[in-house]
Amino acid sequence: MSDLQEQKFSSLFSGDEAFLQDHRVRGEKVLPAAAYLEMAREAGSRSLRRAATQLRDVSWLSPIVLNSGPVEVSISLFAGKDGASFRVYGQGEVPHCQGKLSGGSLPEAPVFSLEDIRSRLPEEKPGEQCYALFQSIGLSYGPGFQGIQALYHSDTEALSRISLPLEAGFVLSPGLLDSALQTCIGLSFGQEEVCLQLPFSVREVNIYGKLEEGVWAYARGSAPLTTRGERSRTTSYDIDLVDDSGKALLSLRGLAVRPMDNGGYQQGEKGAEKERLATACPEEETATLSAASGAEQPDSGLREASEQYFVSLLARELKLPESRFELHTPFEKYGIDSILVNRLTDKLEEVFGRLPRTLFFEYKALGELAGYFVAEHRAKMQELTGKQAVVTPGAQKISFSTPPADKPRRRFLSSEGFRHPPERMANGEAIAIVGLSGRYPGARNIAEFWENLKGGKDSVTEIPESRWDAGALFDPEKGRAGKSYSRWGGFIEDVDKFDPLFFNISPREAEQMDPQERLFLQTAWEVLEDSGYTRESLRQPANMAPGENSMGANVGVFVGVMYEEYQLFGAEQTLKGNPMALGGSPGSIANRVSYFFNLHGPSIALDTMCSSSLTAIHLACESIRNGECAAAIAGGVNVSVHPNKYLFLSGSNFLSSKGRCESFGEGGDGYVPGEGVGAVLLKPLSRAEVDGDHIYGVVRGSALNHGGKTNGYTVPNPQAQALAIKSAMGKAGIRAEEFSYIEAHGTGTSLGDPIEIAGLMRAFQTDQKQYCRIGSVKSNIGHAESAAGIAGLTKVLLQMQHRQLAPSLHANQLNPHIDFGNSPFQVQRVLEAWPAKDGKPRLAGVSSFGAGGANAHLIIEEYQPAEKQAYASDEPAIVLLSAKNEARLKEQAANLRSHLAAHSAFNLHDVAYTLQIGREAMAERLAIVALDEKSLLAQLEDYLAGKKNGLFCGNTRQGKAGFLLTGRAGQAYIYEAVEAKELSSLAQLWVNGIDIDWNLLYGGHRPQKASLPTYPFARERYWFPEGAGGARITSGSSPLHPLLHRNESD
Repeated sequence: MSDLQEQKFSSLFSGDEAFLQDHRVRGEKVLPAAAYLEMAREAGSRSLRRAATQLRDVSWLSPIVLNSGPVEVSISLFAGKDGASFRVYGQGEVPHCQGKLSGGSLPEAPVFSLEDIRSRLPEEKPGEQCYALFQSIGLSYGPGFQGIQALYHSDTEALSRISLPLEAGFVLSPGLLDSALQTCIGLSFGQEEVCLQLPFSVREVNIYGKLEEGVWAYARGSAPLTTRGERSRTTSYDIDLVDDSGKALLSLRGLAVRPMDNGGYQQGEKGAEKERLATACPEEETATLSAASGAEQPDSGLREASEQYFVSLLARELKLPESRFELHTPFEKYGIDSILVNRLTDKLEEVFGRLPRTLFFEYKALGELAGYFVAEHRAKMQELTGKQAVVTPGAQKISFSTPPADKPRRRFLSSEGFRHPPERMANGEAIAIVGLSGRYPGARNIAEFWENLKGGKDSVTEIPESRWDAGALFDPEKGRAGKSYSRWGGFIEDVDKFDPLFFNISPREAEQMDPQERLFLQTAWEVLEDSGYTRESLRQPANMAPGENSMGANVGVFVGVMYEEYQLFGAEQTLKGNPMALGGSPGSIANRVSYFFNLHGPSIALDTMCSSSLTAIHLACESIRNGECAAAIAGGVNVSVHPNKYLFLSGSNFLSSKGRCESFGEGGDGYVPGEGVGAVLLKPLSRAEVDGDHIYGVVRGSALNHGGKTNGYTVPNPQAQALAIKSAMGKAGIRAEEFSYIEAHGTGTSLGDPIEIAGLMRAFQTDQKQYCRIGSVKSNIGHAESAAGIAGLTKVLLQMQHRQLAPSLHANQLNPHIDFGNSPFQVQRVLEAWPAKDGKPRLAGVSSFGAGGANAHLIIEEYQPAEKQAYASDEPAIVLLSAKNEARLKEQAANLRSHLAAHSAFNLHDVAYTLQIGREAMAERLAIVALDEKSLLAQLEDYLAGKKNGLFCGNTRQGKAGFLLTGRAGQAYIYEAVEAKELSSLAQLWVNGIDIDWNLLYGGHRPQKASLPTYPFARERYWFPEGAGGARITSGSSPLHPLLHRNESD
């Protein structure tokens, strides 16, 4: 090996290669795991100048995905003791695969009795059934990868007959080898659920000979990585490819696979149980001593020393302070991904020898990892830590009897939250809206939205130049092919902007994502913050008693979405010679939220046209009532990023020729498309009241139906609309005369508006005339289509909050085809107070009707809380702000300063409490100890001016306090600081990364949650790469190998 230093080979894959076209994961072309093995084998053989016969400790770190043009891939080899190590990487040195290889002779190939194996496998499946199953879980194989002809299997073994034509230039044909890996599916037949699993590592690959066209693949489970009875969290297989005589041509040992969903770190078994002290006060603890003669004490000294060893090791490797590490926090919280996992495993192998490559996936927190090494490498751990196991005969066994506290508290340890399923509720149970967020034309948040509504602002504009050249497509004459007679719309700002790193999304993936998915993801985060919850506390409300049922992670996500036009740009770019594939799956909009927030309730994206978001909210309420989830995020999203929508709507004469939605006004001839994204957080009203939530309003009833066949596909059915409204009333037990406002669909068309009023009159007709006001937000922002329902609901909730009715625009002259004077309705045309009827809660209805007949109606009641004493205290308050970096923190502080200045009557302790318990603590931190409201505003101004005297600032990546505060002694110190209300000490600890249960500051009477500005996401452009050239392999020489095109060694 003295002649081998570094060898480098590179390839440029266009995406047209058969091994990419025929291997798709969830629709994306992904380089198969088998291709890396052949690439390494070929590169190794050329570098070693003899056949590479063995690959060892191979890890697949990150996939190579070809969605938007060619990708260059390189492989480098480095000399080692017994061969060479290799690394496959892409642009920017991003590693994709690594391992070791060697050449030379191998032990004699194993021989198997195919007849004996067949006799043990009673079940047989044809290849077609196998590939149908693969298709159902997201693996799409083309002809070159459909090698399984028949599969024989039991619960523990599988044998497949594989037949594929040999591909020129390959020793390990990717299609043939991948088909062998597919054989493992045989061990999944019969399971209740089969999930998408992808290879992560393989311990050893022995190549005895070239693969043949017809082979057998024999797969069985290999010894899992377990410790003292723990169940393995990954799955490992041994696979042999054998010829007809049973002689092995290739063997794989320890092929580890793991589920693709939720990334590399899956929710597995829980670690050690949480201390029971977490729900009691220290002074309530009583010790009970009992004789335990001869009892063996666990070697806690070795365990604790081992835990500290790994804390120190990870702190060094990750360049983080030791104070950041907690025993039960998942490794992913520290940014440990597949690439770092391999680096850490390599580092540990230098000390402990060869280790399973799945180690960090089996044991996903420091405590678990230390437990594994204490159990499996005890002697080495004793040597490293100097701790020996101690057995103390006759030692007294000490147990703590800890009665529950009056007010259960979570203390300083994180809480897992209860995972019990929610109970089914009564059909009439009211649903509380405890969080509200959204962005609409001319408004970056709901506060700005209200200002626009009450000011009667028309937020419709001409199509921005940043969207497309509207002038080139505009023609005022209707019916012109390829032209639009409308050049107006309601547009939200920065539809192309996103903060991908906040959500652990790569910039490249962000460019490929539908902007609707990105917008709704950010809005879901905002609605969670607005409600005063974090991802963790959503699972476990702070004032819930032990054992009491909570939301757990059983939270649903329901989103309405209609258009998916971003991917049209990919098709256009491809036609221009720049191959590109862009995302556009509605399901991903909901699933992305459930994934990032780690929610396990229903996750549904739906399209009922313009009633989509209201339908989503209805289904979310029903899901809560039916016990399918205990809470839900629901809403909708809609954008106009491509002219296709305008061309289609113009061709159907749906658009307004005047550039406005004249809801219930004279002369309306169509609608103006509008954009929007909004969401609410829903909970049972009874639960929200117990949890002390800020409640915007209450969903008293809702209903859906369809209009059936009418005079035309887009012609509404007023009878069906009336039935939907009456159904919602019946569920809520409410009479028509109790309503005082209707947020109508009101698109502003000469036919649609009179039909809607006809349906409303059927539902609301009484002896009274014009007792109910009516309006439509479409007159302000245009028709937000799939987001129209959430926009209308948001308007109603804001009107209830401010107890004012906002004007509906463009209706100075009412539609002459509607006799409002003889109807229950009066169009709201000015801003005025919203009076309550007989002192009862204000009541409103919200309607949405989808083109084609899908009707939805919600009944919203004002929430009138019981008299509750406001939190009053003359003591100082500790106000916390944190962000991903200093720039975001400064913007956060500025937003809070502006908000509080505009709401001068704010309660200091409500603000402090909300920021303490309702925001996730991030790396860059600011803590302010404020004596009163004026003090808080002044200190925020100081921070923004760069004056930090008296403020507490820190970055947890550089914190130095944690190493002094480990174990019970550290907890006792924090508890004493809390009890003494040493706010300055607590502030300093927090900005250095110490987690504190702030509820302990308040005892039984806590401040109220307040609606405060949410996280200020970075606004960076992520859009498809326009005009990028479609690179191709241009070298005049033939490639060395289908997977190795050029030798670039020095």
